[in-house]
Amino acid sequence: MRSRTALIFLGLAAVLWISCGVSAAASPYGQATEPVPTRWISPDGLPRPTHSVPAPKGPFSVTRADQWLSVQSSPLPPAGPQGRVCLVVEDGIYDAVASGVATYQQDLEDDGYQVTVYRFVSGSAADLRSFLGGLYDESASLVGAVLVGDIPYAIYEMMEDWDGTGGVDPAYSDFPCDIFFMDLNGTWGDQTEDGEVHASNGKYDARSGDTDLEIWVSRMMTSNLAALGTETAVLNNYFAKNHSHRLRQLGDFERALVYPDDDWSYLGSEDRSCVEGIYGAAGVDMVSDPEETTAADYLSHLPLSYELIHTRSHGYYGGHAYLQSEGAVFNWVYPSDYRTLDPVALFYSFYVCSGADYSYDNCVAGTAVFNADSGLTAWGSTKTGGMWEDGSFYDALTAGHCFGEAFRVWFNTVQFQYSSLAPRWWYGMVLVGDATLPTLFFEDVPHSHWAHRQVEEVAGAGIVSGYPGGLYQPSWIVSRDQMAVFMARAISPPTGPGSLASYVPPASPSFSDVDAGDWSYNYIEYVVANDVVTGYPDGTYDPLGEVTRGQMAVFVARALAGDEASVPVDTDGASFADVTLGSSWSWCYNHVEYIAGLGVTQGYQDGLYHPEYACSRDQMAVYIARAFHL
Repeated sequence: MRSRTALIFLGLAAVLWISCGVSAAASPYGQATEPVPTRWISPDGLPRPTHSVPAPKGPFSVTRADQWLSVQSSPLPPAGPQGRVCLVVEDGIYDAVASGVATYQQDLEDDGYQVTVYRFVSGSAADLRSFLGGLYDESASLVGAVLVGDIPYAIYEMMEDWDGTGGVDPAYSDFPCDIFFMDLNGTWGDQTEDGEVHASNGKYDARSGDTDLEIWVSRMMTSNLAALGTETAVLNNYFAKNHSHRLRQLGDFERALVYPDDDWSYLGSEDRSCVEGIYGAAGVDMVSDPEETTAADYLSHLPLSYELIHTRSHGYYGGHAYLQSEGAVFNWVYPSDYRTLDPVALFYSFYVCSGADYSYDNCVAGTAVFNADSGLTAWGSTKTGGMWEDGSFYDALTAGHCFGEAFRVWFNTVQFQYSSLAPRWWYGMVLVGDATLPTLFFEDVPHSHWAHRQVEEVAGAGIVSGYPGGLYQPSWIVSRDQMAVFMARAISPPTGPGSLASYVPPASPSFSDVDAGDWSYNYIEYVVANDVVTGYPDGTYDPLGEVTRGQMAVFVARALAGDEASVPVDTDGASFADVTLGSSWSWCYNHVEYIAGLGVTQGYQDGLYHPEYACSRDQMAVYIARAFHL
């Protein structure tokens, strides 16, 4: 077994500090203060190997997976409100993962995407880029693509001058470059002669023209993650895990960890500020003191309840290291540690040299994302460098955008601001896993919202859904027809007798103001049949009327007790001064006392229940989540 502690020989350490520097340096280009770059450091001290260009298996060939028709003869439906996403699945594994892909496709369509699935039979990276460009140019356009399996990738090469002053000779670097697929309108060339960079060798070395990213691309490559299992088993597990997350079944931890190692400790407050936009100040833990950031300490944090982990450290594809003893010792965190601990975190920012290079076996980012029970999305680099100036990335996530769109916005922002830095810093940036995921299921219910957890729980249970644009509208008042829908979904068994699915409503409406053709008719009749609501003495239901907190107590109490007759009669005395047997709200007294005794409601800070207040959508979510133990 390799020792977790690796001493760096003096000569290697000298080269490292000369090439990296030990603190941030002003850019020689006069545009930004660059951080210390992440550099390739491996426990055995071996130099970074070069990459071979993947050889195409044959001429370009793809087929529509859902129709088995030629691409040219398969008209595509218009894009959904979230835009169109293309899933490109390796043909050789498609049959073994078809069920998982179908579930994933349905999940995306439920989120408002229009999805098309293709089997990639053969072709080169250039062929695939042209194909994606063709989809982008169609009227439905394209917002992103997910590449599943061994899908070709482009290699970019360059001579990197990290100090810009000639003090250190430029070093050769080549790396997988998924930016190639995202920049559909730019011109990519292979004509440069510069040191070890050579023209016409199949590796791109120049990029010009319109270099904005038009789409995002993420990758699900598991053929070389053998330590996790077989290629298709790992993918199928991932699709199942992803689906569970979309049902809010993987947990909602509402916390993040910011963990920059010594060379980037000064960036800690900036990193924390970015992440706080999503999780709030109280939801972010940070360890940035150089005396505290160690591999052992990082590993002790991994099992804790963090949804997102943001770390900066040196390393290579097979691990990342944290400095100790003033840089004389690197203590390592390996992919095997992620497999053993299986952290609960779902999202990772790896500012680690080559930590996201999916072309290597069992890379750090791939292991974290495709782990058994956790991990969904990671962003990092296939080369030296990594994400910084990432405020626009986290701003986009805070606004409710998915990781793919946040990545696209960030890259275009920093490329415009620091164009001469972009090739060596950011051309290796990639997205691993599902880039359609957001950090927030509803843009207007951030982690800092008081009812965030309950809103996501009732949404995950299928009891509520949001509005177009990824909104929940937590402050909107719940109407009586909406409440009937929510309560019907909450009390219904999933299937079988007594479920909504098997319920046959009466031919004649129970209320004069609810017609059989109304959108909520079946739900209203279902909750009437289950003695949750009774309507008004004049024979109306008032479907558009506001639900008060008094009415909410009645609905919930009857649902929990089984019917009105089973709601217990309170004999302990009033819990709230404004709901008593002698008050005008005596009609809901027993109901309020019943649900208060069950911990469903606690009233307001003034000690009152306020039954007259209208019930908002966030309050409704809390009532239902507590009542039904979601």
